Amino acid sequence: MSNKTLFGASIIFFSFLRPIPSSKVLEEWIDLSDMSKHCGGVMINYLEHVEVKVNLNYSRRGDLLIKITSPKGTVSNLTHYRKSDSFFKLKDLNWVLMTLHLWGETAVGEWKLSLENSQTQHHNKGYTF
Repeated sequence: MSNKTLFGASIIFFSFLRPIPSSKVLEEWIDLSDMSKHCGGVMINYLEHVEVKVNLNYSRRGDLLIKITSPKGTVSNLTHYRKSDSFFKLKDLNWVLMTLHLWGETAVGEWKLSLENSQTQHHNKGYTF
């Protein structure tokens, strides 16, 4: 990798208003196979970090698990269960989440973003927007 430049990438998962299920996983995909449509057409050889911006609301934000899966299959947890983070009202969350776990991987290919209720005994509700 000494002759290659490492770049970061901001991945935007386009979504309409979609419910986040309380007992299932919400998954969204984006295909970055054609880099001319993303990142201003600049070819990214290797990743340094990945940022994911999420706009959503959720009844107990500490219960929400958000994961990203790279085209290579590497899974990176962007959030973790936080027992004490139990804000009970639906509140808009506009987060930018970052991971370094994909260092050195290619950006080209299909990416998956997963949102999941980690505590299914809590009947959480929420929406992406």
